Amino acid sequence: IMRVVFVVLVLLRVQHVHSASKGVVASLQAKWSMTPLLLETRWAGNIYRDILCTSLSLESVRSYYNLIIKKAGQFLTDLQVNLLKLSLSLRAYSPAVHAFQQIASDEPPPDGCTAFVVVHSQNACSTKDMKKLLKTAAGRPRPYLYKSDHQYPGVNGTDLPVAVLYAEIGTKEFNTFHKVLSERAQEGKLVYVLRHFVFVSISSMLLSGFGVELAIKSTEYKAVDDTQVKESKSLTTDNEAENDEVQGFLFRKLKKSHPELQEELRELRKHLLESTNDMTPLKVWELQDLSFQAASRIMTVPKFDSLKLMQDLSQNFPSRARSLTRVAVNQDMRKEIEDTQKVSESMGIQPGDASLFINGIHIDLDIHNPFSILDILRTEAKILEGLHNLGIRGSSVSKFLHLPSSTTVEDSYALDIRHSSIMWANDIEKDSMYRHWPSSVQELLRATFPGVIRQIRRNFYNLVLFLDPIQEESIELVKLAELFYKHNIPLRFVIGFVLVISADDKVDGFLDAGVALFRLLNYISEEYDEAQAFTSMVSIYNRVEVGETLSVDTVTAYLTKKFPKENAARILGVDSSYDDNRKAGGGFYRKSGLGALPVGLFNGIPLRSEEMDPEEIETVLLQKIMETTNFFQRAVFMVGYLFCVDVVDFLMEQTNVVPRINPLILSSERRYLDFTSSPVADDWDDTTMFSYLDSKDKTAVVSKRIKYFIRDVTMWIVADIEQPSGRQLLRNALKHMKSSSSNCRVGVINNPSGKPTEDNSALYRAVWASLLTQSSKNMLDFTLKLLKEENVELLKQGTKIKHLLKQVSGGMDHDAFEKKFNTMEVDFLHSQQKYCKEVLKLKAGQRAVVSNGRVRFTNNPSSFGQLKKISMGHVLSSVVYPFLLVCVQDTISHMAKAYGFQYELVQYKWPRWLHQQTEKQRIIWGYKILFLDVLFPLAVDKIIFVDADQIVRADLKELRDLALEGAPYGYTPFCDSRREMEGYRFWKTGYWASHLGHRKYHISALYVVDLKKFRKIAAGDRLRGQYQALSQDPNSLSNLDQDLPNNMIHQVAIKSLPQEWLWCETWCDDNSKTTAKTIDLCNNPKTKEPKLSAAVRIVPEWSKYDNEIKQFLKRVKEQKEKITEGRSSSSSSSSPQHVGKT
Repeated sequence: IMRVVFVVLVLLRVQHVHSASKGVVASLQAKWSMTPLLLETRWAGNIYRDILCTSLSLESVRSYYNLIIKKAGQFLTDLQVNLLKLSLSLRAYSPAVHAFQQIASDEPPPDGCTAFVVVHSQNACSTKDMKKLLKTAAGRPRPYLYKSDHQYPGVNGTDLPVAVLYAEIGTKEFNTFHKVLSERAQEGKLVYVLRHFVFVSISSMLLSGFGVELAIKSTEYKAVDDTQVKESKSLTTDNEAENDEVQGFLFRKLKKSHPELQEELRELRKHLLESTNDMTPLKVWELQDLSFQAASRIMTVPKFDSLKLMQDLSQNFPSRARSLTRVAVNQDMRKEIEDTQKVSESMGIQPGDASLFINGIHIDLDIHNPFSILDILRTEAKILEGLHNLGIRGSSVSKFLHLPSSTTVEDSYALDIRHSSIMWANDIEKDSMYRHWPSSVQELLRATFPGVIRQIRRNFYNLVLFLDPIQEESIELVKLAELFYKHNIPLRFVIGFVLVISADDKVDGFLDAGVALFRLLNYISEEYDEAQAFTSMVSIYNRVEVGETLSVDTVTAYLTKKFPKENAARILGVDSSYDDNRKAGGGFYRKSGLGALPVGLFNGIPLRSEEMDPEEIETVLLQKIMETTNFFQRAVFMVGYLFCVDVVDFLMEQTNVVPRINPLILSSERRYLDFTSSPVADDWDDTTMFSYLDSKDKTAVVSKRIKYFIRDVTMWIVADIEQPSGRQLLRNALKHMKSSSSNCRVGVINNPSGKPTEDNSALYRAVWASLLTQSSKNMLDFTLKLLKEENVELLKQGTKIKHLLKQVSGGMDHDAFEKKFNTMEVDFLHSQQKYCKEVLKLKAGQRAVVSNGRVRFTNNPSSFGQLKKISMGHVLSSVVYPFLLVCVQDTISHMAKAYGFQYELVQYKWPRWLHQQTEKQRIIWGYKILFLDVLFPLAVDKIIFVDADQIVRADLKELRDLALEGAPYGYTPFCDSRREMEGYRFWKTGYWASHLGHRKYHISALYVVDLKKFRKIAAGDRLRGQYQALSQDPNSLSNLDQDLPNNMIHQVAIKSLPQEWLWCETWCDDNSKTTAKTIDLCNNPKTKEPKLSAAVRIVPEWSKYDNEIKQFLKRVKEQKEKITEGRSSSSSSSSPQHVGKT
């Protein structure tokens, strides 16, 4: 394989500025000449074919650039155009363009040719000569083509001549050659390759995207070459003209106000610049607000000039500092900056530090440069445009970006490592050797030096090694594991062990070295601990000579020496009691579908065979640790995950975790369907019209016309339903969908093995007729029965469908079904067949499952559980609080529109390690108090909880702004003023009286939480820890959401809110009602009055609110009914259609 290495040399040029400015201008000049922007556009915008015939011949560079952007705008979106501008300003693809120039120089070019063609090692400067060379090309060797070559679409036959055009896109010479070559390529007469070639370019190539530092080592002597200083007004740079303010004079405004004094103002400005001693040291007191003054100065200019001013101030700060000291600081801006700094400090960003985040991704500025950042921007842009094309726009985009992404690339599927056969050598969260490490996941967001692995007391990185103990390769891997362990690398080990050893019960430790090692390690683990077992295994393998493998003698010798008092037969013999779980390792390994031993899993993801090389694995693991850290950082920063969840559980609940690495499913080539098109024609009954549509339009038609056995996640079953294998695939999919655990919806597309006719498509047309005419339950039951082989045989033997219908149908509408079946044409089957061939690229009769737009070929019709698990990783869905009433979910969007409020719904899964509640009310109480630190994004500073049965009579902004005096949350105490309820105040006697002392018992109907303080003191962890301890007793925490914070009042302080913030008739007297800011409908243990009747009696405005909401809901219902009636009337006048969301 030929490799072309291009060495890029840059020259640093330092020029003195010949004007009043005392600065230095530095530029980086490349070794090669200027490359045309149009050619770079091909790489940056990926619009090669679209710009081939673009002809540009403008004198001005700016006009040339503007026309390129205009042309590119015809093919690119606005976002892509902006990225194109950035890449062109960086000249990011100039080296790629110049690479072709170097290739062209090796030909070499014919004298005087501005463009030429090479046909099998011979070149031509005209199309006439080129045609002659093509006729004799067969007798000469074909040229070597590079991976980066631009090959014109067409036939790529090995028997065709190859014509390589060296030319500059946009020139007349290029257009002449291109017209002839493109026509012949389309006719299949040759292979057309284009390589960029610029005939003459004398301009220097200046590079941007690089920083230059001018470090003055000493200021004791200043050497100035005054022979270079010339008085010339023409040398005033554009940048100087932009320096608007000099010593308080705003020259831009002065020039606008007094255009007749342009010359005098220029002289004045020059004098001020020359006479100012800008570098005079500032006093300490002048420095304290300098950064705020710089920011204020930038914000005072028009937004189009603010970036230029910011650049000038940052690049010339010493000389601009004195003028900044006279700028008044905007106090609102100061407060905003200080608030931002507080948030930044919580992420480890100190005042004065710089940090960059793109859509929540932390960009390490010590590692990344403008070019790698451009790549990141492109990746994020692709995601955003994909969401936009799917109709997800505005504020909704931000919500989707907050959703956790997959840990790694989609090819990296993981196995669940929570398996009993795994022998853990260490546990970072529990072992004493790691006790001095911080445990907060916030440590992930703290700044560190590049390449430093954060030592956090959480099991973020887990290595599992599947080993055969008697293989030679196992020795080096175990020794390497010990190296990580000794050097405190935060890696949790499963020392291979999954030990894959003999499962034969007759084989004991005296016959097999693997069994001997397994039993010995079990003995040490039980009698001592896992860490001792690990070190013993390392010691045993250290006794094995180079080139040898583990033997029974080696194990027994170690046992005898280390544990001389133990009976070896009791541990290793036939009757050993240390043989538990012996078969589990082999079973886990066989079920996993992994390849040959040894094999490793990093956080469940299998390592490739080359990565298991002992000389490579250390580097591989360190790299994976760094990559996975970015994933964890995003989970913490964007969504607040990991504060209280078990890390391993979190990892194993990711969508890339599967029960088995099935190569038939997971190794298939991936192709994706584009559902964003809106075709003019959407009817597949007209096969001719359907055939003229492109792939995107065909997909849009199919997605609109397809019918579903309805659930949520979308799967298309593509198969020949007339064949047994196709029927089995569809039947298994429907069975899986019907199961209670499934949430997928299934559509079916027929891919017949031959040409569809009425005779050979009866089964599929029957399925389709049921989809068009029957209810969901009836069509599902009918199809499952119809697909049974005995019923298929009846159809083949001549049984009419209407007779079969009586045998297999339940409550079906027979008349509607028969009418649709008997009048159904087969044209739509031809369209489906074309779609399978032209878009899905399937052979006739080939089976596939399209899962949320991903095409997967399958030879295993029973793998739907795994396919659905995978597909869930590619579904973007809104998050909904699990206990929100269905009626509220249906109407909240209408209420938001009518009453002008914004809402967001959040969801959080109760962690499995935390004691579970079974009663619905207690689960809701748990969510109210246990997960306050993880339910909300980090950007949310405060939240206020208000019970649904509470009437608010004040502005809750008052409560939000109320100082909590260092407490993480504020609750209102129970009232003491209604004396007749004295006997019911349980907090004044018994446990609560003793526990609270002089403190009050607080009610949980209304509270405000300072989330920053709450997280800072780890209040969530404290509350969950106490809950875990107390909840084991069913008699404790009877009012969970209320009792827990009151129980923890000594550890997590409560700010007692003023009594007026919560009034309830049960505990508060009537006189205090007049000042109440909220009224709560507390239960009355004495009268037990129903809440709704109490509401009407206690709250005068309740009836008004109740009637208003009832009328509103009535209007919403009527609007929905009108929409439904409209759809029904339109569907009755045309063929039934179903639009599915994908």
